[in-house]
Amino acid sequence: DLSADPMLRATLVALADEEHVLVLTVHHIAADGWSLDVLVDEFAQLYTSIGQGQPPQLPALPIQYADYALWQQAQAPVLVDGLAWWSAQLSGAPDLSTLPGDRPRPTRMSGQGANLRSELPAALMARVRGFCHAHDVTPFMLLEAVLALLVARYSDQHDVVIGTPVAGRLHREVEPLIGCFVNNLALRTQLAPTMPFEALLRATRATVIDAYGEQAVPFDKVVERLQVERSLGHSPLFQILFTLQNTPQRRLQLPGLRIEGIAHAAQTSKYDLELTAWEHEGALRLSWQYATVLFDAQSIEQVARHYAALLEAVLDAPATPVFALPMMDAQEHARWDAWNATARDYPRERCVHALFRQQAQRTPQALAVTDGTRQLSYAALDAWSDRAAQALRAQGVGPGRVVGLHVGRSLEQVVGVLAILKAGGAYLPLEPDHPDARLAYMCGDSEVEQVLTVTALVERGRALAPWTLCLDDTQALSSWPDVAPDAEEDSRQLAYLIYTSGSTGQPKGVRVPHRGVVNYLDHARGYLQPHHQGAVMGTPLSFDATVTTLFVPLLAGRCLVLLPTEAAALFGGLGHYLFEDGRDWLFKLTPAHLDGVFAAHGGGDSAMQRRHCLVIGGEQLTKATVARWQRERLPLATYVNEYGPTETVVGCAVYTVRGPQDLQRGGHAVAIGRPIQNTSLYVRNALDHPVPVGAVGELCIGGDGVTEGYQRLEAQTAARFRMHRLHDGRSERLYHSGDLVRCGRDGELEYLGRRDAQVKLRGYRIELGEIESRLREDPRVSDAVALLQGEGERRRIVAFVASAVPAEEHAALCTALQQSLARTLAEYMRPSALGVLAQLPLTGNGKVDRAALPLLEAADAAAYRAPITPTELALAQLWQELLERDAPVGADDNFFRLGGHSLLATRMVLAVNQR
Repeated sequence: DLSADPMLRATLVALADEEHVLVLTVHHIAADGWSLDVLVDEFAQLYTSIGQGQPPQLPALPIQYADYALWQQAQAPVLVDGLAWWSAQLSGAPDLSTLPGDRPRPTRMSGQGANLRSELPAALMARVRGFCHAHDVTPFMLLEAVLALLVARYSDQHDVVIGTPVAGRLHREVEPLIGCFVNNLALRTQLAPTMPFEALLRATRATVIDAYGEQAVPFDKVVERLQVERSLGHSPLFQILFTLQNTPQRRLQLPGLRIEGIAHAAQTSKYDLELTAWEHEGALRLSWQYATVLFDAQSIEQVARHYAALLEAVLDAPATPVFALPMMDAQEHARWDAWNATARDYPRERCVHALFRQQAQRTPQALAVTDGTRQLSYAALDAWSDRAAQALRAQGVGPGRVVGLHVGRSLEQVVGVLAILKAGGAYLPLEPDHPDARLAYMCGDSEVEQVLTVTALVERGRALAPWTLCLDDTQALSSWPDVAPDAEEDSRQLAYLIYTSGSTGQPKGVRVPHRGVVNYLDHARGYLQPHHQGAVMGTPLSFDATVTTLFVPLLAGRCLVLLPTEAAALFGGLGHYLFEDGRDWLFKLTPAHLDGVFAAHGGGDSAMQRRHCLVIGGEQLTKATVARWQRERLPLATYVNEYGPTETVVGCAVYTVRGPQDLQRGGHAVAIGRPIQNTSLYVRNALDHPVPVGAVGELCIGGDGVTEGYQRLEAQTAARFRMHRLHDGRSERLYHSGDLVRCGRDGELEYLGRRDAQVKLRGYRIELGEIESRLREDPRVSDAVALLQGEGERRRIVAFVASAVPAEEHAALCTALQQSLARTLAEYMRPSALGVLAQLPLTGNGKVDRAALPLLEAADAAAYRAPITPTELALAQLWQELLERDAPVGADDNFFRLGGHSLLATRMVLAVNQR
């Protein structure tokens, strides 16, 4: 209690007759680091005088701290220019500049901390001093520049703010005073990955000199001027503090006594990280005080090692681009090599259709495929696809030729896929529900001359290609023999072509060879356990995730179940096989499928015993979704989070959840895990250099699953598929995914979002998935999606939830959800508006169709709740006056979001007390 407790408390502890410990406790508001030296000097003078029998006397002080406080207040008009400089210097700076944490940032920091010590040896510091002399900089400038670069390298940010304290005693009269004169400076570093370190150091030098010139401006005035949004989850403007103590701390010396200082490791941390450095016998000792709610000790140990390594690299080659400077050691590279040691034998020279034919010969009478009303044995499926393949061969189809498949999910679709592969061609899915223009573009781009279709779609098929064959025309097919065509088997030839959305507005085709597909299927066969009947297919063929449920059962002699295309029937079918069928199956689903089925089907006691395998991909999978399924639907099921772009064949990384213990890793999302067989995963920065464990970077993928590239897009192929020289001298072709990830110390990868579409708002990097995960925790919410809407200053987060609550309860639901989010999310992450829908719109691939969501034009009005109580009415009127605001103030509005700052907040408190 600052109003009642003493600012200085002294405690003398007697350990023995001639051994004592003196503990001095002083509040920072009453004394800073400089003051402690003054206190030590004055204590020594008084002790000596008393010990010598002289009256205790200290030199008279020229002024008191109160005089300084009055003088500082009078300087406000003089500081206008300095305040303008700080405002310009920090305008647009990120609100968060810190290292990626081991755990999500809480809404309120606990203040708990721990300390780690490291040391830069004297030989290295001798080089530092020589380097600084040669480049006309101080050691502080060099050390701060390296720290800012380290944060940039770890966080993949190019704009970093580091804080540093200054003594604030700019006048001789205040030097002997005890008080808090210290001021914090926010040093901003803006860099480009290709910038030579020498250029970064020059920029840092200029920033530090200018900042020291404006150090008289109090930090809180800078924060107020910038209207920084306050948060209990982090300190304003900077979260990392760097201090270089370049003056030796005075030691207490008393006559007749031997005095030793007792090291005290504080268990608190005011910031995410406080780095304090001081010289000792030529070396530089470093104290890393860190927030334990964010970081583990092992992570800070690694950061300390990389700081030293980066400093050495800078001294060795200062002209090197900053993101190319090495900081990882051989042991770290070896750890990555171990995680990427995924070599495994598989039939790499075989093609998919040849493996199916082998299985058909082993189990000819087994049930191969059914749509619920019709079914085919392996022998019948083999024969039907043979006849269609013969017809295609007669049309000149062979290796390198692309054949369109214009059929919905049906027996004919499965027949068509096998027929095209048997003929030596590559299949191109042409979904019936896609626009004519899109299908025509795809056929033209891939030079399709043949299309397999069905009678109901034949006219549309004829518009796409010169030649069509109806797979349900038994008369046309009966003239062809039911024997496999004589086609050469080459696993390097194209298996299928799938078009994904392109940045130019036109879709781009991904060319996928057999070898990569066979490698993936050899891995995926592990999903299908002996107790599984087969697989249930409910996704479109144009969604490459369908490869899993289409081929895995057919290469294992199991049954493939085809679900209807129409949404209601699809979810009904999924619910039947998940909860009512009584047998175990393999499913390939998206998170949106899981949420939709969860809302539509209650499960049941019998379903609780099902041991399905649910492979989930396409979108980020949250822990909340899996935990809810484990708890309330399928506790014995295996949940596989499978990550993989189309460019690397369906899935290249997996993380398996078999029980609640597998959801204990940090973060709100399920990890994407480790590479599958014959696959290597690397995390790279903007200059294609490796990033360490825990750092953010782009996921680059190598191995047998990497596809040929894009159809007729040589420049894009060259940009995304590149040869890399690895640390051991080997070269490997890697696909640059554009996905931001980080790797945990256990080797498991975490997906963070897209590099080219990062969600940032007011300088914050925001994970929309975390907001969605929190919304789904409400039992009334079956699904949720968060997104940004609006432009410029009106850009804001909004969220939609799917719920079955009646319309008259929507407002109450939104209020409850906002209150729940206020308890779990930082203020900057909370949606400014919520919308309630009966169900979220989905694309054909089962992903949430964000483009189909309505604009919340009335977001502000929808979020507005009129003040009702006398207190609410009085505060609303007061806020309108203080903020000079015409629009009404709502009962749930945020003072700082409406333009308030700390000075206005003080005026508000005074006004409240007066009223």
